[in-house]
Amino acid sequence: MGYKIIGYAWYVEMFIGLYLCVPFLNIVVEKVFNSGNKKLIYGLFVILIFMTSLPPLVNRGEFRIVPNYWQMCFPVLLYFTGAYIRNFQPVIKHKIWAVLAIGLVYLQYPLLNYLKISLIEEGNLPNVFGPYYALPGYIAMTLLFVSLYKVDIKTEIIRKAVTDVSLVSYEMFLFSYLYDRLIYPWAMERFYTNQNSFIVWFVPITLTVLLTSYIMALIYRKISGLLESKNNN
Repeated sequence: MGYKIIGYAWYVEMFIGLYLCVPFLNIVVEKVFNSGNKKLIYGLFVILIFMTSLPPLVNRGEFRIVPNYWQMCFPVLLYFTGAYIRNFQPVIKHKIWAVLAIGLVYLQYPLLNYLKISLIEEGNLPNVFGPYYALPGYIAMTLLFVSLYKVDIKTEIIRKAVTDVSLVSYEMFLFSYLYDRLIYPWAMERFYTNQNSFIVWFVPITLTVLLTSYIMALIYRKISGLLESKNNN
């Protein structure tokens, strides 16, 4: 079974496999995290990081610390990271350093794009910190999650907006592929002259994709809810 129609749905297959592994992964969580042995807990993460998120950062050419295909086990590292956060409820004491680390990792992407466009004219610049699943990206996404997962949003409008979006984020992601395929070619055909001039359209295009994906996700949820209710009756 494959998901070829929606280009962004590759991770659905990944989640199916991960779901099948969850009972066995939970045995590891129970035995390791509940053991109280910090060396065993941190040893598990050292091994997983060494196998999955460190290779894309340091593997170059023929040099390999471990074979590249072990990088595909990165979701397992994320699963154990989530289990660790749930079990031990870590808190970031120095949030300013966390914000700086997150910004340093994620701001490289627009910065490199700007340099590529402005200085070397469509040339290629490698990401300094590697792809999102490399070690810096893993650290940044973990810090971001730990910083936000206990945030208490007091403003009702913002809380409702965040809740509504989070409830349909999966559907939004899938629908965004459709609107990317529709909106970007349309905008390129009408407004593209060169990369420098087209970059100003990034924000309106992105907001349009998000908004249309959100609307379609709500419609899909409504229709699927009605069909489910009809079938139950």
